[in-house]
This record gives sequence, structure tokens and C-alpha cells, in this order.
Amino acid sequence: MRAYECTIAYHPELGADGVKEQIERTRQSITSKGGEDIQVHEWGMRDLAYPIQKLKRAQFYVIEYKGGGEAVAEVERNLRIADTVLRYLTIAVDPNRPPLELAGVRREVEEVAPAADESAPAPETTPAPETTPAPEAAGEVAAAPEAPSEPQA
Repeated sequence: MRAYECTIAYHPELGADGVKEQIERTRQSITSKGGEDIQVHEWGMRDLAYPIQKLKRAQFYVIEYKGGGEAVAEVERNLRIADTVLRYLTIAVDPNRPPLELAGVRREVEEVAPAADESAPAPETTPAPETTPAPEAAGEVAAAPEAPSEPQA
């Protein structure tokens, strides 16, 4: 059995009960064809890169499972029939790939750049040293040569 990952974009107005029903149908189609080890990850509401059926947002879910070609064909057949599915994509997962961590990545980015805390001490700044002109350059100003105003032929 190979590992597969199916990303599904559902209609944004589909309620929580509707999404649960669709995912349960997908689970049943996977298990009916000998699939196993089903995991569902919710990505939530996201903007689409381009409008699909005049919609700009969708609810995204990722379903990971192990199964054969028959399980994949059955899942895709059910998703193709469903009116609430805007798009889906099934890929075969590399067995050497690290585990999928969808929600953790987004949170780590937020933790890396914390907001500035007012109670934190301000970094110390040292004043720049005052510079004095060199004695030989103090009285003399070098004049730049003038460029010719007309091009020479």
C-alpha cells in the first residue's frame, strides 16, 4: 500500500455539519476499497489564487491515507460527483518525507517575530565620536575641473 494525500477545497458556505458529512463519505470510500490509517487536517478558510465558480474563498482540508489505486479512484470519483467540492488534488506521498505539520509551521512564524514589549529595556546607544577635519585639508578646498560645454569634433 502506498501513502496518499488529498487536498480538498470545499464551498465556503458549506457548514461544519456539511463538511463532516463529506469527510465521512470520503473515509467510507477509502475503507471500502481497503484503505487505512486515515488522518484529516483542517486548513480552514483560505483565499483562492483565482476565482472558482465566482468564489474567492474556500474551506481547505487535507486527508492522508494509505491504500491502493482502487481507493484513490473511488475517492476521486466521489469528489468529482460532489457539488460542494470546488477542487481536489491527490498525490502519492514519498515514504521518506517527514510527517505533515500544517498548523505548526504557521504558528512558528508568528513566534519568531514577537511584538516589541514596552517593558523591555531600550538598547543602549553610544554617541558618535566628533570628527575634526585634518589640518592640511582644513584651509584648502580642491576645485573640480570643469567639463567642456560643447562636444569636441
